[in-house]
Amino acid sequence: MTLQSRQPLNRDSFPAPEDANEHDPSDRSSADAKQDSSYDLQYRGVKYNVTNSAPTRNTPITRSSRMRWFYKLPIQRKMFLALLASQLLSIVGLVGVGSWLLLRDGQTQSVSKAKSELAVLEAEYAERTDQMQTTLRLRAEDNLVLSAAKEYDTTGSMSQDNLDQLRSFLRRSARTQKIEYLTLVNSKHEIIANANANRSGDRFDPGGLVERVLDSSEGLSTNVIVPWSELKSEAPPLPKGLVNQDALIEYVLVPVKDPASQNVIGVLIAGALASSNSESMSSTIDSFGQGYSGIYQYPSTGKPILAVSVAQDPGNPATGQALERQLNQPLFDPAILSAATKANGQVVTAPATQGNHSYTLAAKALLNAEQKPVGILVRATLEDSLNKLLYDSFLLQLLVGALALVGSTALALRLARSIVHPVEELRRIHLGFAAGDRQVRARIFAEDEVGELAASFNELADGVVLSESMLKDQNQVQERVTDSERKLNRVMTRIHSSLNRTDVLNTAVQDIRVAMEVDRILVYIFDENWHGTVIAESVDQRFPTSLGKTIIDPCFATDYLNKYRQGRVQATNIVYKAGLTACHLDQLEPLEVKANLVAPILEKSELIGLLIAHQCSGPLYWQPEEINFLRQMGFHLGFALEQADLYGQKETARLQAERLSEDQRLQKETLQQQLLILLSSVEGVSHGDLTVRAEVTSEEIGTVADFFNAIVESLREIVTN
Repeated sequence: MTLQSRQPLNRDSFPAPEDANEHDPSDRSSADAKQDSSYDLQYRGVKYNVTNSAPTRNTPITRSSRMRWFYKLPIQRKMFLALLASQLLSIVGLVGVGSWLLLRDGQTQSVSKAKSELAVLEAEYAERTDQMQTTLRLRAEDNLVLSAAKEYDTTGSMSQDNLDQLRSFLRRSARTQKIEYLTLVNSKHEIIANANANRSGDRFDPGGLVERVLDSSEGLSTNVIVPWSELKSEAPPLPKGLVNQDALIEYVLVPVKDPASQNVIGVLIAGALASSNSESMSSTIDSFGQGYSGIYQYPSTGKPILAVSVAQDPGNPATGQALERQLNQPLFDPAILSAATKANGQVVTAPATQGNHSYTLAAKALLNAEQKPVGILVRATLEDSLNKLLYDSFLLQLLVGALALVGSTALALRLARSIVHPVEELRRIHLGFAAGDRQVRARIFAEDEVGELAASFNELADGVVLSESMLKDQNQVQERVTDSERKLNRVMTRIHSSLNRTDVLNTAVQDIRVAMEVDRILVYIFDENWHGTVIAESVDQRFPTSLGKTIIDPCFATDYLNKYRQGRVQATNIVYKAGLTACHLDQLEPLEVKANLVAPILEKSELIGLLIAHQCSGPLYWQPEEINFLRQMGFHLGFALEQADLYGQKETARLQAERLSEDQRLQKETLQQQLLILLSSVEGVSHGDLTVRAEVTSEEIGTVADFFNAIVESLREIVTN
């Protein structure tokens, strides 16, 4: 690592105040009311206050003046006393202020280091939960789990052979993940199968977590205190010494959904005891070489109980050899544990000592789903080396002060200046680092104690930067996942907002290509012979288009059809090194494809086509979030197409209904007109006109008119007779 050269701070480094040229020496009114003027300066992130003091008026010396004796002394003695006094004040100020600053900075760095190490411990602890969650989601999509949940949801039971296969599958998965619990629960909170003792049919809803997952249809992870009665019933493999006591456990719950209806038909639950998680503790010890890392469970009784811990003592300073690593040792100062449970999930720190060693303790409560503390992460960071450096620096300052006092005035001033300069520079480096400048490093100018302090500071700063970098990398991974989910939601919203099949496809390929930043996105739909036709495409203008092209793959129906029906997503990073068949390569070469990603499109649980991403500018290593993104888009695209078809059918039915209503209205108007004509004829008969005849038509009114005419003719014959 190259050390950055830093220039000393001098007066020329400060900019002039704005009113530096506006001072009028003649303006000294009101008994010098404004004697001083001050302004703030900022240099390299550090704020300084500079005060300009105006000269005071001369005060006449009288016989009663306390300084009269000084004025009677010879000039040489005056100079000696003035230099001695200034030297003494400088040395006392240097030793006092420097020691205070170093002590304050040392305490600040100790707290920051303890918090950083606790953050690393928390990240190690959370990584186990993330791994459980990722693996459990895959297990929830396994055909064996889905079929068992569907069978139990439909019939309320399952065959013994299927039950034995499911329990064997859960046991293997639990051993592979190194966890104690792996249980499949149905929608009635009843255990279908579990990895340990046979509890099929028992109710299992720890802390109402199963009910919460069933209501939200979303997975969750939390920490829970499990009573000993539950552990005894489950009979999982327990760590040595865990007997007849409650235990802290990490629960991860994932909903099991019916692929066709997307209804939650069960919940898959994984649980790992905190007392078996010594790997995270040991990993932290390995990272920093010493200290104490532990997890405590916080039961309802309010007294923290040790779950697991790893301690590495500093050993013998003379030989530099560390003592043996100790497991499950209680914390030597447990007062910080109670403070952590009252901090609402915030980090608390406190100094502590054990024997001849000093530590900085940092602790943070683990919260359950109700945001109540159920466990505590604790980290003890050894501070002996930093304290020794601070003590050595203090002794060095005292020694330099004593030498400066017995030396000559000129040499004392020079030595004081040479000592003050590196200490002040180191202080500024400390302030800059504490203010957030992580690139700043101390310049190692000598091999004395101050140089060792600078070197130790650089090592400590590198360690803090490394810890922050690790946290930053984890945050970047989380940001990529969050960004992928945000893009997925945005594209889903757009394709579901359209109810036209063509608009859905065109919007999907365009938005997916923008979201994934690839060269081509296309959709092709199968015919009855499983030959595909590209019906939608979004492609970079630098590459050829494939819209309307028919793709004939003779191997698809026999080798890949069932796999894609089951949700398979095929990722190919380099097409020429993937072992593809010659006919497959012949299809990709005209399109200049270097890498591709293929996901199925299912409509009403039937495979209707494929959603494909092409990278033509070069090979591309597909990330897990990209693969999951295209899988989800294929699923939602099929749903959107189904929605568009339903809407089209609805529109057709509506138009048919409107046409029928219009026909009925016209018929009604015609009938009304014919009825009015008939009524006018009837009106003539009522006045005695028997010569009136109604018009006979082919409709229903025509029949009435014919009957009316017969009656009138009969009346006429009667009158005639």
